[in-house]
Amino acid sequence: MTEGRTAFRKSSFSDPQANCVEVARGVRSVELRDSKVEFGGPADARIRLRPAAFAAFLRAL
Repeated sequence: MTEGRTAFRKSSFSDPQANCVEVARGVRSVELRDSKVEFGGPADARIRLRPAAFAAFLRAL
């Protein structure tokens, strides 16, 4: 887990008071996390993808 809390963003289309998936874009990876889970807590599991794999994931959606 390399990204700090301020690096994560929720979609501008999501309800500000609702839970959502957050994304942090780094140079070598893109991380996804569940916004309802406490940041940095024991349940703060994340998915880390290479930028090309994340782009493919978005195209597939």
